[in-house]
Amino acid sequence: MKAAEYDENHQPIEAGNTARTPYQVNDRLVIVSDYSGKFSITDLTAKTTRIMNIDIYGNEATNWLSYLRPFSDDGRYIVYQTIRNQMDAENISEDPSNEVAIYIYDSVKDKHTKISHSKKGNHAYAAGNQYSYSISADGKYVIYTARRPSDPEYSHYEEFTNYLVVYNISSQTYEYVTDVNGKLIHNIATPSISNDAESIAFTTRNDDYLSVGSQSSYQVVYFDRVNNKMIQPSVSQVTGAPTSQTIHPVVYGNGKGVFWTGYGAPLLEGESSGMHYYIIDEPAEPIIPEICLPYIN
Repeated sequence: MKAAEYDENHQPIEAGNTARTPYQVNDRLVIVSDYSGKFSITDLTAKTTRIMNIDIYGNEATNWLSYLRPFSDDGRYIVYQTIRNQMDAENISEDPSNEVAIYIYDSVKDKHTKISHSKKGNHAYAAGNQYSYSISADGKYVIYTARRPSDPEYSHYEEFTNYLVVYNISSQTYEYVTDVNGKLIHNIATPSISNDAESIAFTTRNDDYLSVGSQSSYQVVYFDRVNNKMIQPSVSQVTGAPTSQTIHPVVYGNGKGVFWTGYGAPLLEGESSGMHYYIIDEPAEPIIPEICLPYIN
């Protein structure tokens, strides 16, 4: 722990010149992450900063926070990826040299827990980038891209593609996510999950989940698990064709919609080409949120 320093905007600052991203969790907590893999938590009330990228050997680690939803709304849990570094003294790799792992950090218990790694086996992490994992807003679940289950009953599924796993933080249990037909969801990217794991959003080119297929660009899929319904909102109302929605969707905390950005051909009537922000909400029709209107052509 160290005394926190603040800039003119009352944001915590750290030594060094790397680009930093501050996340204002609430009135008390600020998380700061930088592009070199460091992150810290500042308590604005206690005026202290806790450096979080120190491994079990006391060395500085490189920890990459999720680009989708990196922490729970209360700031207790943070999800990140690290390469080779060992952050969990109770789960040390025998061969860390080739390991990529996902961890959650519990800021209340000051504890790092490894939840998955890139070695083969059930629930193994299909190591990717910082869009490959995220946490639910209520801090109950982590979702990530995974390898195919190792059980023989799943051997008919393609091996070299991404599957989807949900990790329950409280029970420390894992679930491979299935689609509306009870088959393993696969060939997807950029997953996010709502409170109570009721809804999921991801991107894919897999026609199994698309009403209008696209071989050229990933499409947004919103999966309402309560009603067992999948929606592809990234279909142009102008042309009826899939649009270029390559920027990564985040499902609402309450599970009732998804927010994402699209680039290229217009999705809605009256739009011009370019980058736009979209949300869907009940009844699952895309709209441009009012807060984004000043920034759109």
